[in-house]
Amino acid sequence: MYKICVSFFAIALFLATSPALASQNFSTSLGGDKPYNSSFTLLGGVKRMPSQDWAPLEKPILLGVDYDYTSSRWPVSLTAALFYGVDDGTIEGVNADQWILETHLGLRKVWRELNWFVPYVGGGLALGMANIAIGDNADAGYGLGGWVGGGIRFCPVRAVFLGIDARYSGLALDMGSYTVDGGGIYTLVSVGVNF
Repeated sequence: MYKICVSFFAIALFLATSPALASQNFSTSLGGDKPYNSSFTLLGGVKRMPSQDWAPLEKPILLGVDYDYTSSRWPVSLTAALFYGVDDGTIEGVNADQWILETHLGLRKVWRELNWFVPYVGGGLALGMANIAIGDNADAGYGLGGWVGGGIRFCPVRAVFLGIDARYSGLALDMGSYTVDGGGIYTLVSVGVNF
């Protein structure tokens, strides 16, 4: 987690000092004078998954990307996100690890007119897959469900923002001979740009 935080800080510092971004008009960067607005976000954090299905692998470290697009004529944005997470541990003395891949598609309401302090909420469809390996045995599964979430973006330097994001996803993963709950609670930090 320490390396993730350091990486996000380095990216934020680079974006904040970029002459090209710093020269943009703030209201334009948030869609004030444009017929559309897009945001691209890098996210990192933890997903808490149901311990009855995943212990001791129930807290994978996540990295993700998020994109949203809004026309000035739309009350909401279209949004898409992709997350990848990994965790490892031991089960009865045997090495175990898992990875998850989850996609979120949906709609998001972003209060861009607030400029410096920009909250948002959204929800939609969640598509997920996971792989669990215990020793030499591995199982993989796929599932479909939904997600809801929200967050806050802080815009310290025009087009650049830092933020926090929380989400919940619910989906059942079919692992072949059994089904597990592949959803969970996301706690994330973010850095991104508006363009």
